Amino acid sequence: MTDINNPATEPAQASHLYLGVGRQVAAAVRAGQLRVGDRLPSVRRLAAQHRVSIATAVQAYRYLEEQRIVEARPKSGFFVAARPRELPEPQASRPAAAARFVTTPSLLREFIDEVSRPGVIALGAGMSDPALFPGQRLARLTASLTRRHPALNVTYASHEPDSLQLRRAVARRAADGGWKVHPDELQMTSGAMEALNLGLRAVGRPGDTIAVESPTYFMFMQMIENLGMKVLEIPTHPRTGISVEALDLATQRQGAIRAVLLVPTYSNPLGSVMPDDNKRGIVELCQERGIQILESDVYGETGFNGERPLPLKAWDTTGNVLYCSSFSKTVAPGMRVGWISAGRYHREVHMLRLSSTIFTPQLPQMVLAEFLSNGGYEHHMRKLRAALAQQAERVSDVVAGSFPEGTSVTRPTGGYVMWVEMPEQVDAVELFRRARAERIVVAPGPLFTTTKRYGSCIRIAYGHPWTRAVQSAIERVGAIARTLADG
Repeated sequence: MTDINNPATEPAQASHLYLGVGRQVAAAVRAGQLRVGDRLPSVRRLAAQHRVSIATAVQAYRYLEEQRIVEARPKSGFFVAARPRELPEPQASRPAAAARFVTTPSLLREFIDEVSRPGVIALGAGMSDPALFPGQRLARLTASLTRRHPALNVTYASHEPDSLQLRRAVARRAADGGWKVHPDELQMTSGAMEALNLGLRAVGRPGDTIAVESPTYFMFMQMIENLGMKVLEIPTHPRTGISVEALDLATQRQGAIRAVLLVPTYSNPLGSVMPDDNKRGIVELCQERGIQILESDVYGETGFNGERPLPLKAWDTTGNVLYCSSFSKTVAPGMRVGWISAGRYHREVHMLRLSSTIFTPQLPQMVLAEFLSNGGYEHHMRKLRAALAQQAERVSDVVAGSFPEGTSVTRPTGGYVMWVEMPEQVDAVELFRRARAERIVVAPGPLFTTTKRYGSCIRIAYGHPWTRAVQSAIERVGAIARTLADG
């Protein structure tokens, strides 16, 4: 839930007087001094109490309405609003215990085609709206660098000397977050997906088994399928992530699993965060048994409270963790700049990268390096985290008020997505197709598994700024789900 008493979750207008007034009213509500249904002072009286203008008092009440802390009643004034019911969390998953080859379902092609259609409300797409990224700032930096270095777009840069500035910036951010990586350990890639693909190719061979969370991101499974490998889904909790105990049992036979592919921080689609003790346990277990870890950390800096959970790589002392991340979820999706710290597989990844992309474009790397060095990154991330926190809360509230009895939902504290589990009578694929007919796209649960599980689940993203159209779309999906639940 967005906390307007916490500056890390405030919108960009935090310097405005109306937010100060709003914070005080919200604090009184949360302290129990004002209870649900209590009438609040009139606009004129609120302005006098806080020695602000009437216009400022109106803004404060509008903001509190947006936060769903107060509600306006025609001809009666403002009152403390009731909070929507809080839905329970789903239980930990219990996937099948056998490894299997992946076969991309036609449903995935349907989903990708629909998400790409103009004019749809893509509730299931795990991405953020362009308005939440610093597009104008990046455009100005790009233009400036192009003027100063006109040869960037017309020459090869096979040795990538200019990526050093960005690699140093990434290493500094890691140090600020409490763990270490040397710039020379980093190799720049075209996004995190290329980094993970290179890592999998370096550590595995066709026929090997890769352990993943269950449910897991569907593009991971497609990548594993393309490499001719098998998937083993491991039980996963919606709050604490993959089960260390289940992974322990699955790896007791030597050679049963070649590698583990994880999103330990704000996972996709659950939004879970592994506790530090679990992260340490996973790293130690895999080191002991000779199992490589591929870690995707693209959401690590999106925590709503501004805290930066440590990655698995922070406990890696042997080079066993291949750490992958990018700027696609934080700053610039279109630039496709990612990186990998491949540990003892550094050389293998380097050669694989040379044989595929040879080098990564220098201009976007230089743009991002300047953006990180001039202080714009921190300011941008505070705004992005605040927006995601507020949007996640609103999506949860509307799901709670719209979906059928028996629904449960995850409670992410960062990232872009949440997982909704509906009563078993609700066919998520049918829900997807009925919503599609109304130009609303959700991500049905069967996309996130190699089995027939999660048939009554959907993924909903909260990366889009809140609008009446988004709210109506979620309410409509809930209405369809209620119809399906009733048979």
